[in-house]
Amino acid sequence: MASFLSGHFIEEIPVFPLIGFHSAKIFGIDFIKAVNNSEIMASLQQKATEYYDIDGIVPIMDLSVEPEALGAKVRYVEGIPAVEEFLPIEGWKNLENKLGEYLSLGRIPVFLNSVKLMSLRVRDRMICAYVSGPLTLASEIFGPKEVALLSLKNPSLYNRILNLASKFSSELARAFVEMGAECIIILEPIGALISQKTFRSSLLNNLNIVIDEIRKSKAWSILHICGDARKVFSEMTVTNANALSIDKYIRISEALKIAGNKALMGNIGTSEILLSKPEEIRKYTLNMLRESEGKIIVSTGCEVPPATPQENLREMIKAVRDFSKNLY
Repeated sequence: MASFLSGHFIEEIPVFPLIGFHSAKIFGIDFIKAVNNSEIMASLQQKATEYYDIDGIVPIMDLSVEPEALGAKVRYVEGIPAVEEFLPIEGWKNLENKLGEYLSLGRIPVFLNSVKLMSLRVRDRMICAYVSGPLTLASEIFGPKEVALLSLKNPSLYNRILNLASKFSSELARAFVEMGAECIIILEPIGALISQKTFRSSLLNNLNIVIDEIRKSKAWSILHICGDARKVFSEMTVTNANALSIDKYIRISEALKIAGNKALMGNIGTSEILLSKPEEIRKYTLNMLRESEGKIIVSTGCEVPPATPQENLREMIKAVRDFSKNLY
């Protein structure tokens, strides 16, 4: 994967579906245990990575970890955690005092240790980890509606809050690299909901704070914006990220025209991987590969749904391997 992340397409096409809770599902492990025990999480992710023979390993995607550590209340819905009670935005400055102890709060140590365990046990695949992007983290702490309104009513305070969020994300990214992560995937799904103007005026610089910290730590960075990010894709390309992870809504052929020297990752839809028949997945994947001329890290547009049929993932992976054989 490293050559693709550096913009050199000289090796077999990497395939890296974002497997998370799906691993707990197929191996019969309780979801709550999976995100509260680093040994269980690391073991699950290693087993799933080897079971499907994919090119990267990552912890379970859990956007509630960071806001929970900072005081937001989390509940489990069918075993999957989600924020149910946000913090009042008026108390945002109180969070500044938590920066020094951030890595010891909540379940963050669980995720840090899971990456450490994966890096010690998995030698032949890229070790990755997730951090929330500044806008998504702020939205998960204070509520997306409140943050959106703040961007209109008080742009100056909005920028200050995004800047604070970028510091938390940078701190966590640096810690993941110290634990053995070679690549950090920055999850910024809320970025798909804002305008190009807001992206450039407020989000871009704060994203680059996180990305530059990752680069300084000598790791790769992937900016992930799932959903329909067509209106902000051109803005994604001017970030300092090594690669852009995109969903099915962006045509690969169009993305390649403006991505410059950035690698692309995606763009198999999660609804397709969940609901299609294996032969449809193969056709879908091969069409995307032909359109991209193989210049893509093949992945899902977001985390693989837990109930995804195993044969669908296998067919997607097989299609990539077969295409690579004919390409090289």
